[in-house]
Amino acid sequence: MDAVAVADIKSRRDFHESFQAAMSGAHDTLRALWHFERGQNLPKSYLVEFHPVDSHNDNSTAHSWGTTEVYTALKRATKKYGGEIGKTQDDGLFWLRNSEGPEHEADFVVDCLDPRFLVFHTLSNVEYTDRFIINRLTQYQPEFDLFWFPVSLLERTETRERINGWQAQFRPMLDVDLMIEPDESNEPTIDHAEDESIQYESTEFESSDEPPARLLHRPRLNIDLEYQYAFETYKKLREQPDLLPDMPLSAVLAERSDENATSYARARITSDGKITGRGPDFGSYLQIVSGTLNDYAQVIQRLESKYWIRVDMRHERKSVAISVIGEPFCIRFSHEVDVKRLVGFMFNCSRPFRLMGEVEAIEEDYFTVEAVDLHVNQPVGFEIASTFMRIYLYAGTCGNTLVRIIRSLQHSIDSKLEHPPLA
Repeated sequence: MDAVAVADIKSRRDFHESFQAAMSGAHDTLRALWHFERGQNLPKSYLVEFHPVDSHNDNSTAHSWGTTEVYTALKRATKKYGGEIGKTQDDGLFWLRNSEGPEHEADFVVDCLDPRFLVFHTLSNVEYTDRFIINRLTQYQPEFDLFWFPVSLLERTETRERINGWQAQFRPMLDVDLMIEPDESNEPTIDHAEDESIQYESTEFESSDEPPARLLHRPRLNIDLEYQYAFETYKKLREQPDLLPDMPLSAVLAERSDENATSYARARITSDGKITGRGPDFGSYLQIVSGTLNDYAQVIQRLESKYWIRVDMRHERKSVAISVIGEPFCIRFSHEVDVKRLVGFMFNCSRPFRLMGEVEAIEEDYFTVEAVDLHVNQPVGFEIASTFMRIYLYAGTCGNTLVRIIRSLQHSIDSKLEHPPLA
């Protein structure tokens, strides 16, 4: 961290001044030289949801943990990866350092003003910060999960900020033709292809792999636009589904400025909860981050309030009245999907779904799954067919599970699926 060593940050004022100096310095350098100086990095904020695995409340959506539980969990996690954590004078502000070598340090200021929805602010190299947050903390520590923004939540950014850029990505994982006829050049058929990861008899791909482009019915997509009216272009493209059939929004570039436009900041918000700041004003950047976090927190709490399935028992004089509260969350696909491959893709414990489950075939294209969400190690029920999916979120299971599933399906299975409103 350039302005102040992370362990020297003792208050929110120290934190703000340090990041303001670094952000405005990076902005001035970029304007003057068109590149950053060595060791100069943009501010980044990772939005992380914290949900203790042993904290299950069957009666309400209000979480019962505080900053003590956050600190204890982070201390346990950083110890595993050779890091350290310390407190500041503010009960809701920690500093954290993860080191995988003298030149591979990732320093964070952890804001847990809301002990459930955390922000990891950093000025360290993105390679090392991504490694700790994405490949360490939220991958192997079940208490922590990334924020996941389905398309509708990223689009809602426009209600709070001005959008000057966007990105859309689609990586088809199931829409694959494994039966390829040899062409006239007598090239080898797929069962003799050099790529040993593709088998003629198999229909499974590892979740981290991408099918070869020659096997895809639908193209991969990666669009990245940045200019003043970019979001208007996005809306027009959305109105022409035949032009780009799969265009799930994966990032937006939000901008906030004062009335005179003398102070401003831009923030790139991605669908996995990473925000990167640009511009001279760290205060404006923090407002974008806070607005994004608060909106997301309200969505998660609303989903749990409406879709948690639980049993209510009322004792009367000579009887007990039992009723079921909650309802399944229903997703409808825009086209028929290969449900057999979908369940294999979803419940293999890996990202992005992070689900483990026993699949039971009811009919040829209709399955039920009693799964475990590896984020909080709590049960989640599924009914899955070629045209729909029902998710049973049992009380105590994190609402983050629902948005993680929606976002993952949109970016790899069906970008036009329909689901109930999230807000």
